[in-house]
Amino acid sequence: MQFKFQSCVVDLNTQEVQLAEKTVPIEPQVFDVISHLLKHRDRLVSRDELIDEVWQGRFISDSAVSTAIKLARKAIGDDGEAQSLIKTIRGRGFRFVGPVEEISPQTSNALKSGLFAAENLMSSVKAPALAVLPFSGEDRSAADGLTVELTAALTAWRYFPVVSNAAAARFTDLTQGIEHIAQELRTRYLLHGTYRHADGRAKVQVTLTDTEHETQIWTDRIQFEAGNVFELEEELAARIAAVVVPELEAAEARRVADKPQEDCTAWQLSMRAASLISQGSAPYLTDAEAQTKRAIELAPGLILPHALLALVHFQKAMFGFSNANSSEAFEPTLKAAEDALNLDQSSWIGQALVAVGQLWTHHNHDRAIEHLERALDLNPSAAMTYHFAGCILGFAGALERARSHQERLFRIDPSYTHRASIDADLGLWHLLEENWDAAEFHLTRSVNWNPAHGRGWQRRAVLFGLLGNEKGARLALKKLDDLGLSRDIEVVLASYPFKEDMHCAIFRDGYEKALSLSR
Repeated sequence: MQFKFQSCVVDLNTQEVQLAEKTVPIEPQVFDVISHLLKHRDRLVSRDELIDEVWQGRFISDSAVSTAIKLARKAIGDDGEAQSLIKTIRGRGFRFVGPVEEISPQTSNALKSGLFAAENLMSSVKAPALAVLPFSGEDRSAADGLTVELTAALTAWRYFPVVSNAAAARFTDLTQGIEHIAQELRTRYLLHGTYRHADGRAKVQVTLTDTEHETQIWTDRIQFEAGNVFELEEELAARIAAVVVPELEAAEARRVADKPQEDCTAWQLSMRAASLISQGSAPYLTDAEAQTKRAIELAPGLILPHALLALVHFQKAMFGFSNANSSEAFEPTLKAAEDALNLDQSSWIGQALVAVGQLWTHHNHDRAIEHLERALDLNPSAAMTYHFAGCILGFAGALERARSHQERLFRIDPSYTHRASIDADLGLWHLLEENWDAAEFHLTRSVNWNPAHGRGWQRRAVLFGLLGNEKGARLALKKLDDLGLSRDIEVVLASYPFKEDMHCAIFRDGYEKALSLSR
C-alpha cells in the first residue's frame, strides 16, 4: 500500500518515503510515526497511542516523541510552523490532515514496472537493500526481540536500505529458497540466524548471505552472559551491526574492484572509500579521500560521501595527532562534517565528527556534548560514537560517564581500529581519579596495542611522575623522544582540552615530576 499526497509518496511495503521523486533517508521509528498517522488520519492520535504503537510502550521522554514528529514533518515536506500535513493538537495529540490518495498494491506494481522502474533498490546506481529475516529459537519472544533490535541497529547506520520487519516477517526460514526471498523482498543481502539461551548464556549464530551469488559472505557465533533481556538484545544487535556493516562495505567494494573509477557511480565510490577507511591504516586514506571527492562531484547531494570524507580527515588527524597542533589537525574534520550536516542533520557521522571538531578546534565542551548526544540518539550501535563520547565527556570532567561509554565500545567492537586510543583515554580517566592500578593497566595495554601511540606514552609519563617511578618516567619520555614528540609541557598541554582546572593541574604536576625524575 502507498499513500500519495502533495509531492510525497509513502510506501508501506518498502518502508520508503519519496519527496519530489527523491528517496528520503528516514529512521524506522519516524517512518512508523508517519504510517500510523496516515492509517488513522480520520481521527486524532494521542501521544500515548503513538508511544504504544511505535515504541511498543517503552518508556521514552516527551522530547523523543517531539523529535520524531519534527523529523516526520521534515521527511514529508511539512512546514513545522504551518503544520499543513501533521497537525499538533496541544495537550491531546496529533492528526494527519490534508487530502491523501491510497494506491493499491496492483496499481503500485504496474507503476513500478514502468515509470518507477529506475527507482528499483537493486539498481546499480542506488544502494542495494538488506533484509533481516526472523531469527529462530525456542524462545520466540526473545528471538523476535533480537530481530527487531538488529533491524533498527542496521537501519540507523544509514548505509544500506533495510527492509522492514513487517515485510521480512513472512520468511521464517530459508526453505523457500534464497533467490525467491530476494526477489520478493527486492534485496541483495540477507541476515539470518538462531538465538537461544543455554546454561546461563545467550548464544547467537548469525549469517550474512549474498543472494545474487547465493554465498555466505560472513558467519559468526556470539555468546553473552544472560542478563536483562532487553539490554542483552540491544548489546547483541550493536555487536552484530558493528561487524556486518564493514562486511557489506567490503562485499560492495569487491563487486567493483576492477572497475575504472570513471565508470563507478557515487554509491560504488562511497563503498570503495568506506572499505578503505575500515582497513585502519594511513596508506589507504589517500585513496579513500580521492574516492569520496569523486563521489561528491558525481552526486553533490548524496550525504554518504560527505560523511565519509569527514571520517577520512578524522582518521588522518588521529594518525598524526600526538605530534600536531590539535586545532589545526581537526579543522578539516570539522569543515567536512559541517558540510555533511548542511545536507542532512540526521547524519550520525556528521553529528559525531562535528562534536570531535568542536572539542579539538574550539575546546567547546558544551557544543561538543550537544552534537555527541544527537549522534548517540541517531545511531546507538556505532563504536566510533562511544569513542568520541568517552573522549568528550572525560575532558569535560564527567569521568565516570566517559569510562562507561568507552568500556561499552570494547563490548561492541573488541577489535576497534583505534583501541590504543581508547585504552589511553581510560588510563587517563583512572589516573585523574588516582586509580593507579587501573590507570597502569590501560596505559600499558595502549602502548602494547600500538607502540607508536604518543598519547599513551605521554600519559604513562604523567602516571610514573605522580608515582615517583624514575625508571618508568625515563622510559616513557625516551619513547616520546624516539617518536619525535616534544617534551615541552606547554606544547603537550595545548592538546589536552581539560575543562576542569583541577584535572589540568594533576596532569601538569605528574608530567613535570616525570621530567624532573628523568634529569
